[in-house]
Amino acid sequence: MGRTPDEHTEAELEAIAAAVPPELRVRILALVDRLETMESVVTWRGGDVVDHTSDGQPILQMPWADQCDELSELERLLYDAQLVVPFDWSEWADRSGHAGGMPVRDLTIADAVRLITTFVRSDRFDEGQLAASVEDGRLPFAIRRALS
Repeated sequence: MGRTPDEHTEAELEAIAAAVPPELRVRILALVDRLETMESVVTWRGGDVVDHTSDGQPILQMPWADQCDELSELERLLYDAQLVVPFDWSEWADRSGHAGGMPVRDLTIADAVRLITTFVRSDRFDEGQLAASVEDGRLPFAIRRALS
């Protein structure tokens, strides 16, 4: 079975991680260190009753995650560093066992890049996942592994 255009080999992902400029590495790692000292990296907002229907049923504002500035900056820098790569992250996450709270101790550099991508992209479909991956230590570990 051939590769699709958005698949990367282990060597290609390692090269992407190795190509992150030193000054960008320093900024990313400093943000990771800062985020790990914070009590929470997200504030949940919304969920409030904003009105009522004509028959008296409440209309709720959808809850949403308001990321702290540091987490938003980290997300931007991960894109700048090209550590968020195009690939079928949802299929990989299901198959790899690294997402969903699974241990990440034995990550290869390539899998660290895949995991970073998975956390960033999954947050768009399940808001708060990026924050959860910081708070449980999986994203910081993956970032340090990718940049090691």
